[in-house]
Amino acid sequence: MNKIIGVTGPSGAGKGLFCAYLAEFGCTVIDCDKIARSVTKKGSPCLDDLVKAFGAEILTRDGRLNRRKLARIAFSDPKKTELLNQITHPAILKIIYNKIEKAKSTIALDAPLLVEGGLDEICDVIAVIDADEETRLNRIMIRDRLTREAALTRLKAKKPLEPNEKMRYYSNNGIQDQLRAFAREVYESITSIL
Repeated sequence: MNKIIGVTGPSGAGKGLFCAYLAEFGCTVIDCDKIARSVTKKGSPCLDDLVKAFGAEILTRDGRLNRRKLARIAFSDPKKTELLNQITHPAILKIIYNKIEKAKSTIALDAPLLVEGGLDEICDVIAVIDADEETRLNRIMIRDRLTREAALTRLKAKKPLEPNEKMRYYSNNGIQDQLRAFAREVYESITSIL
């Protein structure tokens, strides 16, 4: 079985760039956010369940998921966030395990909810990418074109992680060479284990 590097941390911390560096070093990157988008596409059973739970207002006029509207509703209340996860996680996990089984190299599992989804248990090492709140807020507002208030709501929806022995922390202050060096360090530490 291939080694698995779990990559997690709050929104706007730089997980995507960290995973891009891991891909450069030869990792197969499994992006859980992309998988989440695929399981909620128009006509999917998962989208139907989301509409039942959160209402038809989460749909666009042509029946696709309005992600911003769903985020506004689901991240406004921890119980609603949990309901969102209960609906989407089983479908997402099925695809993740399928991709892990087919991978031919070390895997970088990019999962914001790595621990919450129980995926930390299959990881050999976990890279926790973080950044200060103001940096993350600015990145989210630019990346997702959100207001400051909407970005803050999204940040507050993520619970802090309980540290464990697999975790390695990195505070991404925006110096790309240092983030790349950390990615190489994590990659080499896992690929050197037989």
